[in-house]
Amino acid sequence: MRAAAAASGMPLTHVAALLTGPPPTTDVELHTVASSLTELEERVRTS
Repeated sequence: MRAAAAASGMPLTHVAALLTGPPPTTDVELHTVASSLTELEERVRTS
């Protein structure tokens, strides 16, 4: 998680919550998590 946070420039707390937090319970939460994971992946990949 630390490496992903460092590479992405996102706060460690945000990355940790995204990767280990509770599963989404609504469609809106699912969309938010999916978008955040995509953003994290893109930032890490292009770092």
